[in-house]
Amino acid sequence: MRGALTQPLVERESDGVPDVITLMDQYDIIKDDFDNIMEVTKWPNSSDPLAKLAPKVIDAVQASWI
Repeated sequence: MRGALTQPLVERESDGVPDVITLMDQYDIIKDDFDNIMEVTKWPNSSDPLAKLAPKVIDAVQASWI
């Protein structure tokens, strides 16, 4: 699930936001759920996909949650 929520953003930046929001809507994922998924899938020596995102992409996702 973490990959499905982050890969479109990493690959296509702001153009991937609609795909992520659609997935979140399909699975009734809210911002808190998104944050929890990111938190529980942190493993030692694994990379954080959100760290690769430009601030404008994060802003675009957050604007879409409203």
